[in-house]
Amino acid sequence: MSAAALLAAVSIVGSSAAQVDDDRLCADQNADGLVTPTDFSAWINNFNQNSPVADVNGDGMVSPTDFTAWIQAFNAGTGGPTCDVVLTDASRVVSAIDFDGDVDVYRLFAEAGDDLLVAAGEDTTQFAVRVSLRSPSDVELDAGQSNDGFKVEASDVPETGYYSLVVSGTPARTGLYALTAVRIGDTLPAGVALQPGVPITSEIEFGDIDVFRVIVPPGDSLTVAVTEDDGGFATEARLYAPDGELIDAASSDLLSEVSTPSPAVGGTYVVLVSSTNGDTVGTYTVNATITP
Repeated sequence: MSAAALLAAVSIVGSSAAQVDDDRLCADQNADGLVTPTDFSAWINNFNQNSPVADVNGDGMVSPTDFTAWIQAFNAGTGGPTCDVVLTDASRVVSAIDFDGDVDVYRLFAEAGDDLLVAAGEDTTQFAVRVSLRSPSDVELDAGQSNDGFKVEASDVPETGYYSLVVSGTPARTGLYALTAVRIGDTLPAGVALQPGVPITSEIEFGDIDVFRVIVPPGDSLTVAVTEDDGGFATEARLYAPDGELIDAASSDLLSEVSTPSPAVGGTYVVLVSSTNGDTVGTYTVNATITP
């Protein structure tokens, strides 16, 4: 049954709006934090793309029965059910483990052969957050837990589909956490354009990864320098080629420098900047140099 046919079968009653903090209300299909009639067209779009956002009844499938579930969730308003959050690439999420046993689940699409990198951190040493990275087949690929921040990652992931980030906390403790997930593959993540010789000063927050893109002419070489600006903060830089392959990485509490082979393949390169442990924060300056 098409989404248009579903519309003819069910009518929408009323509307409501609410700001969402942690879990996404299932009726919120356009991720604006509200429940409004615009979420109907967003559900159709998610349904047609087979996105897990459209799986409102939580049975692990996107099917016409989810439309009826969406209508029920919409009419329930702010008291409606909550669903897993589907992350856009390189988006930073700030949320909380609110009670003992609380578990948050996020989903991120990747194609077989992609790399996934996740930085996680928390705002207090009294609380340790745990993140498990799981495949579409529910196999754990990597996991980490710390009260100092950390990264979890997987190279050349085995399947095409939606990967899960399962977040939990220290028993009997609650707290605020943040995470950023980046997918690198044939499709490169969006990022800030880095012009050669034009330094950019930015800030790393806990659970943060910054993404930069720089265009390199064929035959030239690229060097990217990341300088820590305010002490007590170590940066990590990773450099990816236009085909999504990791070609260099470095970390330091002073200067992290990555570069291409010389001569380099022409195209758009991606630089990921983060703290070494995901929890320390600070400012840094990134600068690109291209050598003919």
